[in-house]
Amino acid sequence: MRAVALFLVLIAARQTFAQAAAGTISGSVIDARTAAPLAHATATLTSADGNALLLDARGASFTLARTVTTSAEGTYRFTDLPIGAYHLRIQRLGYEPATIDVRLGDTGTSPVSIGLIVLPVRLRAVEVRAHDSTAIAGDQRGAVAEDPRLAAVHARQQAFLSTDARELTPADVAESATIGGSDVLRSLQRLPGVTPFDDWSAKLWVRGNRWDHNRVYYDNLPLFDPLGVLGRVSGVNADAIGGAFLHPGVRPVSLGGDGATRIDLRTRPASGAGAWRGSAELTQFGASGAIERATADTSAGFLMTAHHSLGQWLPTDDALAGRSYRDEEATARGDLDLDGGKRLETSGLLTRDARIFPNEPDGNDINQEWRNAVGRVTFSAPFGPVVTSHHIGISHFSSSSDRYFSADSAPEPIDVLQPHSIKSRPVSSSVDYVTVGGQLAPRSPSPDLTTLGYDVILLHTKLEGTQENVVLGDTAVALARRATELTYGSVWVNRRTELGNGVTLENGGRLDIGGGHRLDAVRPSGSTQAAFALSPSVRVSVGASRVYQYIQGLELPIIGQGQTQPSSYLASGDDVPLMTVDNAMAGVERWVRPDVLVAGNVYVRRTTGAITDDPTPGSLSRRPLFVDATESASGIELSARKLMGRATGLVSYSFGSATMHSQGLSFPAPASRTHALDAALSLHVGRFNVGGAYTLTSGAPYTRSVTGAAAAQPGVPNNPQTVIREAPNAQRLPNYSSLDASVDYTRVIGAVTIVGFAGAQNLLGRKNATWYEISGYCENGQTQLVASPQCANNDVLSAPVKFAPTVGLRLVVR
Repeated sequence: MRAVALFLVLIAARQTFAQAAAGTISGSVIDARTAAPLAHATATLTSADGNALLLDARGASFTLARTVTTSAEGTYRFTDLPIGAYHLRIQRLGYEPATIDVRLGDTGTSPVSIGLIVLPVRLRAVEVRAHDSTAIAGDQRGAVAEDPRLAAVHARQQAFLSTDARELTPADVAESATIGGSDVLRSLQRLPGVTPFDDWSAKLWVRGNRWDHNRVYYDNLPLFDPLGVLGRVSGVNADAIGGAFLHPGVRPVSLGGDGATRIDLRTRPASGAGAWRGSAELTQFGASGAIERATADTSAGFLMTAHHSLGQWLPTDDALAGRSYRDEEATARGDLDLDGGKRLETSGLLTRDARIFPNEPDGNDINQEWRNAVGRVTFSAPFGPVVTSHHIGISHFSSSSDRYFSADSAPEPIDVLQPHSIKSRPVSSSVDYVTVGGQLAPRSPSPDLTTLGYDVILLHTKLEGTQENVVLGDTAVALARRATELTYGSVWVNRRTELGNGVTLENGGRLDIGGGHRLDAVRPSGSTQAAFALSPSVRVSVGASRVYQYIQGLELPIIGQGQTQPSSYLASGDDVPLMTVDNAMAGVERWVRPDVLVAGNVYVRRTTGAITDDPTPGSLSRRPLFVDATESASGIELSARKLMGRATGLVSYSFGSATMHSQGLSFPAPASRTHALDAALSLHVGRFNVGGAYTLTSGAPYTRSVTGAAAAQPGVPNNPQTVIREAPNAQRLPNYSSLDASVDYTRVIGAVTIVGFAGAQNLLGRKNATWYEISGYCENGQTQLVASPQCANNDVLSAPVKFAPTVGLRLVVR
């Protein structure tokens, strides 16, 4: 009887609700930059308090929230609504969601604004009117959501004019799981112009520039050395990332930031619409997990992720044997929509990576570690005819690396020392980066869009430790202590204009005041770009830009080249120059099929004010901490991508040259690889995904270093502690190639998705000697190296990974 009574109450409520329903909320969603309608956006409607029941679209049952998808014209419609107050939520892949308050029965229009992941975007006004409740939005039926990869490409093309900008989707990340789990930086290694550091490291070289000239940004805050597991994987959990873009050269001034290349990682808001969601991943490298929840109208939510390494697993290769590591990472994000279109976003990141080298000469473990801590708060709100956004953020980095020195000549203070003993002393470095900034953009959409912004940066760097290793160079070890503080402010303006006939111009100017040369220093920079839509399927772009970099990585004098080391950083000022990067590019993109995109780009780059270790041939002893250098690079990149269907993949080829000029010498830049070929293919068959990827690149250049004992050169002491450097980067490592493969199986059981995956890196087992150790040594038959004049021309090379299979399991609860 209770069930019957409840049923009758619901029927009566439905009739009463239907009698009161006499209105419609409808509108259209467009892109602010192009004014083009945005199809397949999701519009969610709830009552103002989130608790009232609404009729579903068929009028057959009740629900707490109604959802529709915009049509091909970008329109949406909610019918059969009673007069009252509502929350309207708009979401689309590649765009920041937005929520507004709408009252049905009011006259006029209510403006709505949302934003792209990277740049602000506006929506047209929402139309609110009462009419016949029998009207149905027929164009909503049968709408098919756009493929996520196509949507990401279209969002990128609308946001950025440069055809060499690249987006990264969750599918791209998932298909790069050949190294034992989803990884953002390794996924970027497949893109044109990007080459891997080696089989082991997640570092990447872009167009021949050094790793520290690539700046990774996490929610607009710089990360310094964002690596984990001894540099093998990204230091950012892929579950936290909602969008990633690679800008290898020219980019708008509204993005700001240092670096010849900008890697833009943006966290994602929580999903779930009123329900808890979570995921967990377990591989032989470690365990990770995520938990999130959003309100029914997604106006508020939080997301947390965490990762921890399993500790002792490492390949058995000699180059890495006997080392252990500790690796932890955690992220958090919270979002809250406030009244009147205001929005509050917060996010944070903590990472720690450490490794231990046991049984070193002094009997103690040798430790290396680096840490990142990032936090930011962003508040946005409409203000008259504009929408304002303001943020405050902090990024902290610290590193420490134990290095050898001779106890006999160690710098004070040192305890009682034994003659001819070898001790260790850490080289420590830290960076503190604080930023306050904001931007203003028009509230109403227009083909011509102007945005204004400001930034204030406070930067502090510190370096302390031994300048050289005594066993590699000078017995008189120098103690380096450096601390630099600088503050500078920036104002910028960026304007995009559509001239008609498919021509779009974007010009921006930035003015930096202050920095390493106090407040009397004023440095203008800027960007100019143009895009030409030759047809609906062909787009051509050209552009040029200048950016400054106020902090650089320091390469301490070492013999070997290759292994990932904790970075040390110096800020510009005093004798550290300000680095200037000038980029220019021209390119074309063409859709040869609705799901196949081909592209070609040419580029040139010139970098001045870079710092590097002294390249002059001769003894490694008594070298300066760094010297100034300039760098020039140019190249061409070709690519083709298939984005949809049972088979997806890409093929790309890059040809480039990067040359460094320092101390009167010209030589190949350390990160220069002349040729690079990448190919990847993924087959989607039922519950299985099978993928393979092949990479072939030229070898990286290196400088030969020979000890005095091996060289036996006239005038050179026969001393194993004396190291002689030859011509800079006059040699090249062998070609690098790797065939990777992966397979995953997906099974859905209720609300749980189970994904098992396995992969193999360097399937062909190539040696891939990408680490240069030293010259003038040979093996004595017991896998030990012995200095000998007979091996003076022998270069000792090693490979960090020969063959690396991986397995893992992932669970997703929705």
